[in-house]
Amino acid sequence: MKNAHGINVITSKTGRSRAEYQGMPKEMWPMFERNLTPEQADILERVTVFVGGVYPNLSFVSPIHGTEGHLHNYLNFRVWRPLGPDKVEVWCWFMIDKAAPEEYKADAYRGYLGSFGPTGTLEQDDTETWARIVEVSGATMMRDKELNYNNLSNYLMGFSHVKQDESFPGPGTAYPTTYCDALARRMHEHWLDLLTAEASVKEETK
Repeated sequence: MKNAHGINVITSKTGRSRAEYQGMPKEMWPMFERNLTPEQADILERVTVFVGGVYPNLSFVSPIHGTEGHLHNYLNFRVWRPLGPDKVEVWCWFMIDKAAPEEYKADAYRGYLGSFGPTGTLEQDDTETWARIVEVSGATMMRDKELNYNNLSNYLMGFSHVKQDESFPGPGTAYPTTYCDALARRMHEHWLDLLTAEASVKEETK
């Protein structure tokens, strides 16, 4: 999207979610249908996970997780605060629609604690990977290597190899695959544009 904002909309292989409206209680469904356009409601009904970012350093994930045999949905906002070239601090917030039943809110929060944040099993696994990527990216062997888009597993990661999804109602540009680095590359392109653009306010000279 414009200004390097982006979102990854993940659906099941069948195109239908195992839990409509991400497992939110049925008493909330009329609210979605009332407040969303038909196109937006259709996406929300079919989606499994939303993962997105707002340039420059706000991200969010809206998954479906199971707690004690039931599926729950919530929203996890994150602000990524750079502390140096190889260190970042992440602030996280748990959010859920205030219209949700209190019992559902409590169950969803337990699901969040077990998956994301410092106590979550998914987050602990992810942060280990993130730290290793940063560690090896500064190594000698990595400095003269380019990303390989030529083998069978990785060629679709380059968005220049994937045609846009013309059926997407918008706004923005969509690609019909989960594994595509269009969002990341667009963010870095926008960042480069800002770094190389002329300053809008000229410095005063004495």
